[in-house]
Amino acid sequence: MKFKKGNSLNYSNDTIKFLKNEFGLSNQAIELAFKKSFEEKAPLAIILWSYGLISLSDYQTFLDWLDQNKF
Repeated sequence: MKFKKGNSLNYSNDTIKFLKNEFGLSNQAIELAFKKSFEEKAPLAIILWSYGLISLSDYQTFLDWLDQNKF
């Protein structure tokens, strides 16, 4: 997955792997979420949930994972 410098919030490869493995998100869905997160200056978790890419329970799972991994 390629991001232009300055257009992402520098999420780690671990975050991308987690989103793919845990929620089955495609590269395109993750790219959209990163882009919207940057454009709207909103947390990635909120964007994923508000665009219907993850459920409310997935949202909590993602927040827990972020907290455990100190992102």
